[in-house]
Amino acid sequence: METKSQKANNTETLTKQTISRIKNYLNNAKGVPRLGLPKYEWWSEALHGVSNVGPRTYFDDLIPGATSFPTVILTTAAFNQSLWKQIGQVVYVEL
Repeated sequence: METKSQKANNTETLTKQTISRIKNYLNNAKGVPRLGLPKYEWWSEALHGVSNVGPRTYFDDLIPGATSFPTVILTTAAFNQSLWKQIGQVVYVEL
């Protein structure tokens, strides 16, 4: 159950969202120079693993590619929490 303070906090957070902040949630984030965050293209959220396809994704002879997992709906349907944890650990290492 949501308390009044949570609701007030959520409302305040949403009202502070500007168009420039919202644009950073899109595929081509412009970055935040005042925080030292460079622009970034995050075409993949890694729910399927880190792939070797997509703009500005390059591998070399040492690391020729990356792991790719089944679609999220299939992974979830396994109801296997240790599998989910292992996938998360692999994605963490590869990112």
